[in-house]
Amino acid sequence: MTGAVNMYMETFPDAANNAAARDHLEGPDAWAGGGGGGGGAGVHGNDADGFTNAPGGGEPPNALVTVVSYVAAAPAMVLRGGLSLVGAVLGLGWMVVHGVGSAVLPDAVMAPVRRAVASLASIAGPTDPDAAASAFVDRFEARYGAVRPPFQRKGCRAAILAAHRQSKFLLVYLHDQHSPAADRFAAGALTDPAVVGVMRDHVLVWGGDVASSWDAKQMARAVGSPRQPYMCLLSCPRDDQVGLVASWEGAVGAERLAQELLLSLERFGGEVEAARERRAEEERAREESRRLREEQDAALAAAMAADREREEERRRRAEAEAEERAAAERAEAEAEAARRAAEEREGERAAELERRRRDKAGALPEEPEAGTPGCCVIRVRLPGGANEMRRFADASPLSAVYDWVDSLEQSEHLEYDLASSFPRKTFPRSESAAVTLAEAGLAPQAVLFVQPAASE
Repeated sequence: MTGAVNMYMETFPDAANNAAARDHLEGPDAWAGGGGGGGGAGVHGNDADGFTNAPGGGEPPNALVTVVSYVAAAPAMVLRGGLSLVGAVLGLGWMVVHGVGSAVLPDAVMAPVRRAVASLASIAGPTDPDAAASAFVDRFEARYGAVRPPFQRKGCRAAILAAHRQSKFLLVYLHDQHSPAADRFAAGALTDPAVVGVMRDHVLVWGGDVASSWDAKQMARAVGSPRQPYMCLLSCPRDDQVGLVASWEGAVGAERLAQELLLSLERFGGEVEAARERRAEEERAREESRRLREEQDAALAAAMAADREREEERRRRAEAEAEERAAAERAEAEAEAARRAAEEREGERAAELERRRRDKAGALPEEPEAGTPGCCVIRVRLPGGANEMRRFADASPLSAVYDWVDSLEQSEHLEYDLASSFPRKTFPRSESAAVTLAEAGLAPQAVLFVQPAASE
């Protein structure tokens, strides 16, 4: 653990030198929970409830030291990747063995099997720390309910960064799904509304299961495989540095846990506030420096702009004149192009109308004689004011009237509908082939007018 200590050692202004804390961490009793040679910043578990804050009757600890180390060797990463395939293949078999074994074998026999499978799963499981943290939160909530600590859904390293940036303490909880003590603690003190309220109001919380989380395993190794359940309160003065403020090893009641959390926050909150003020001062200094640079840059830019203005004035005038000439030429060219396009469209439209007149005139049915039974007289008023009349058989489709109107010389619209005034009704071209004149109510006679489409 020497590397972790050297990398993350932290001492606040009122603490003793770091050498004592380093000696304590690296000594034979470091993190062992047995006293550590006279107290200090280590994590101890001799009290009835496992709580250790500051030795000596309430004074702050000699040093606040790091308990987190993220050192993952490349061979372990390769091994996890290979074992993930093993976990996938053996998953179904383990479910069957677990179900049958739990039913017929005593817990003393099944417990070692569960621990072995959990260790394999932690190695072969997902390597994404955020996904592992989120999965732990989901499992915790499913087992213990919605009233729970506000666990971060991110890896431990990301949680440390978040605590540093928000100038908050980070409360770390190491759970063990195979520990009855951890299960009772999670179901009781850890989900007590008062404890949860203290956590939500004052700290960021990260949790992991040592049986399935790589982050949690690394944390447990860093603190010497503590007795379950285990919690520690960390300060994060820098993004690469944490310090141990308090730790809880073993069961502790909800009321005392809340009191001791508040006590630790009260005793050491000044250090976090000082760090927050230092960062704020640094930010103000950076802002002032940035403002001065901006003012200097603005003054220099203004001077350079004034120098360029006189030189560019003549060029701007020349460019403006050239642009005016170019704009006039473009407008003239665009007008000419628009005129030609309009002439082309009008020519195409006239050709289309003429083609339609010829085609529809040749396709018209023979006009019945006046007085012929079933004869229907249709009068049509055109937009230009012309009125035309023709006879049709009342069994003829309404589309025959459209064909007749299309064939008239006075018809000047490609898109239109026929409509009647009394009653007001439109007979769309799109439906004209499916209805006869009699069915449309246009027999024995009717007056229609041409209603051009909006696009016309």
